[in-house]
Amino acid sequence: MDINILKIKTFDEEGNIFIDLNSKWLSNDRVRMFRYFIGLESGFKKPNVNDNNELTLLEDNKITKSAFLLFLTFMRCGPAMFESIESPEEIIPSLLMTTNQLGGCDELDDYINMIALKKISDKKKNEERQKLMEHNPLCPEDDIHHEYIFKLTTINNERFGDEWEETKQNDHLIWIRKKRE
Repeated sequence: MDINILKIKTFDEEGNIFIDLNSKWLSNDRVRMFRYFIGLESGFKKPNVNDNNELTLLEDNKITKSAFLLFLTFMRCGPAMFESIESPEEIIPSLLMTTNQLGGCDELDDYINMIALKKISDKKKNEERQKLMEHNPLCPEDDIHHEYIFKLTTINNERFGDEWEETKQNDHLIWIRKKRE
């Protein structure tokens, strides 16, 4: 197997980046546009190189080494990379900017859309939960319309009568309530 290494000059002078052009990850679909930029696919402008035969892609597009390494990690691992990161939402803007500069990536766009839809869904669930709490308070703090009388007890609600119902456990005690008359 021939060793075919691509040397990429970094924009921020933090040293070069080397890519093994025989790597399997370069054949996955999310890397399609990137292959054009580094000259692995025909039908696109030949990549710029300097006198040292270093690809000047990052320099030409003012992409920092750290932003590009983040991009490469996504190209290699896909959305699975976010599973090992505590706060992926902190790196997504940088990754998205670099990815967009290098032709975009449908898989990243789909991941970002999934996150947005989850946030919308979570927000709707929280709003529904809030409405439910307003109309079905489980403790005195939730009873903003003062519709119920609440008591905190350790005894079963049967001793207070049928109009009382258990609502929420609070440590070893239970909130019970009944409608105000």
